[in-house]
Amino acid sequence: NLYCGVDTQKYKRVDTSLGKELREKFKVDLIIFSPTRHQWVSSEITNKGNDSLIRAIHKFLKGTRQKAMFIFVEKGCDVAKSKSLIDEMGIKDNILWIKPVNKKKLIEYYSVADIVLDQFVEPGELGQIDLEAMSVGVPTFIYLTNPKDYFEEFPPVVNVSTTDEIASEMLRFANDPELRIEVGNKSREWILKYHDWDVVTDKYIALYEKILGIKRFSSKKE
Repeated sequence: NLYCGVDTQKYKRVDTSLGKELREKFKVDLIIFSPTRHQWVSSEITNKGNDSLIRAIHKFLKGTRQKAMFIFVEKGCDVAKSKSLIDEMGIKDNILWIKPVNKKKLIEYYSVADIVLDQFVEPGELGQIDLEAMSVGVPTFIYLTNPKDYFEEFPPVVNVSTTDEIASEMLRFANDPELRIEVGNKSREWILKYHDWDVVTDKYIALYEKILGIKRFSSKKE
């Protein structure tokens, strides 16, 4: 098994006024970002568990005194279904919908987020959102189906699936800023250790050398 490469010099925390603007405009304590697409009833293969997440948000908001804003991206074939469930749950005022953004702006959203939420159903595996968010140093919630697939060290993600699990862990992280910093730092360190471009390139080079029976390549800078 080999890891996907991440440009860790691009995907890192940046200074931006976005967080201050959002917190002042909406008077919130927490910013929680879910950039995954909304597809939760159309296909078992691409189901993201958005409905479980929305129900978890409802439960979380009932259990916290903090004012939290959840940022969703308007993409996916079930955006309308998500909006309908949000209305049904009575949490519309806590949801900010944004249009899909370019990578530069996406990194800004990662940088101001206290938590990033991805997908919560099988088949659960790390995707681009998780790698990017972890590289920026944000605690990342996702369901991983087969933890043993992640080589010698399991990624420091918050591995949750059910509505109760998601809500419970959101409450724990919302109430513990030091935990958010700790997990965020570990996430960045894990990405640097296993997914940095140079690390992954060397793994592929070693594999090619083994297959070809030669030793002539190196990605390391002299």
